[in-house]
Amino acid sequence: EFVTASPWYLIDVHYDNPNGISGAKDKSGIKVTRVPKSSVANEGYQSASYLWVGAELDTVRVPPRREVYEVTAECTFDNIPDEGITVFSYLLHGHQIARKIWTEVKRPKFECPSFCTNNPDCEKCFTEDGCCGSRDENICFGEGQCCDRCDECEACERCYEKTTCNPGGSLDTTSSSSSSSFDLGCNTRYDFDLQETVPLQEFQKIYANDVLTTHCVYDSSERTSMAYGGDATEDEMCIAFYLFYPSPPPNAASSAVCLTEDTKLNAGDGAHTCNVPGQVGYDDSLCRDSGGSDQKYNKFGDLSTWLQVHIITMYMAWGFLFPLGVLIPMSFREAFEDDTKWFQLHRALQLLGLLLLLIGCSVAFANVSLHFSGSHQRLGLALFILALFQPLNAFCRPSREVDPDGLIPTFRRLWEIMHKNVGRITIVMGWANVILGSKLIEEWYGTAPKMTKALMGVQGIIIVVLSLVTIWRYMKRTGSKSIHKNLDSSRDLDMKQMT
Repeated sequence: EFVTASPWYLIDVHYDNPNGISGAKDKSGIKVTRVPKSSVANEGYQSASYLWVGAELDTVRVPPRREVYEVTAECTFDNIPDEGITVFSYLLHGHQIARKIWTEVKRPKFECPSFCTNNPDCEKCFTEDGCCGSRDENICFGEGQCCDRCDECEACERCYEKTTCNPGGSLDTTSSSSSSSFDLGCNTRYDFDLQETVPLQEFQKIYANDVLTTHCVYDSSERTSMAYGGDATEDEMCIAFYLFYPSPPPNAASSAVCLTEDTKLNAGDGAHTCNVPGQVGYDDSLCRDSGGSDQKYNKFGDLSTWLQVHIITMYMAWGFLFPLGVLIPMSFREAFEDDTKWFQLHRALQLLGLLLLLIGCSVAFANVSLHFSGSHQRLGLALFILALFQPLNAFCRPSREVDPDGLIPTFRRLWEIMHKNVGRITIVMGWANVILGSKLIEEWYGTAPKMTKALMGVQGIIIVVLSLVTIWRYMKRTGSKSIHKNLDSSRDLDMKQMT
């Protein structure tokens, strides 16, 4: 409907050219017919709008090598009027690897208002010989006169049986207070190259307390990298569009759009039979290959170059270099005759680890849009900050020169406590993040479980070896000090006896 506030519409045409044909020119067109409202005033004219139910693009991601991967997006529309809206057609939208899309409506228990049940005229508003479920003066006629009494029965449709005259009625004939669910739109054989607007055989009422959840099932078994949400064809979407009336006012048009950020990934097994009232549902589980084809996995060489670099640099930095750099001053300091050698080795290992860390973080930031969407990413950010803090902290360390009483300055002792313990805690956090990253490679990038086990196994061996070395050096150092203490006590006793 063209109104003074927005007297224009934008037509956006998308073209599909999978074969890459060049030089093609579009000679088709769109015919737009303008109809004055006055000419359809007595024919039940109502303006219509689209209801959007889907996932915010930034929240959609589909890992590779998954034959079935389900994403769900849950929406509610609190601004829907009490009498509800009427949905009469739908368009489901995903991209190349989308295979099934449907929107499930969950309707909670409805308590019929007392003014509906106590008014005997209300039931007549939703029968063939009454107003037939409408209070529009252009539609509702009873014996030639508009059924004005229905104005008093606002939002009472759900108290009565769902019929042709009462499309917003209860889904069962026995109780309007029972919860129910159905599909508002569904296609379990979705094809990106065959998208269409489907008219509903039975118009459906949607109310403010209904919960609408759009399910999208993808098949990424031929993909070797993560598919993210986006506008490009190789990206993915999960949106369902529903045409409804009456249209909201122009200043409230955005209230009909829900692209939720509360998107659930890997939310189900993808099995579904359409349950759209009046539409035939097909059990597509019979179409699956009963032979059980082998699951495809990505090998390390199949991964993107940036991801390979990220894995190698982070694994070397957190799995080996940083821990070894901490172990040297903690357990092997006394093994160096020159007191500066251990420090030089410690600094070299930490700086090399920091260089690899910067490389690994840079390639990840440059290639992944969902930087802090999970535990691995958020913990990685904390580790990045701590890793930069430690060398800066070391550069600003206080002097270790003893005071006249032979004591190390207080600020130096406090600095050593902070520097050493922050380093040790950071190493433990780094090990944990390596394990989280190993699991994420399988979940997001379709690698075989044995690769995850191998990475975690090697990391586990390194942790055990370094821990055992630390314990051995601690026991050896403690034993050596005990021996020296006993020798000193023995010498003192001998000197006393001689005197």
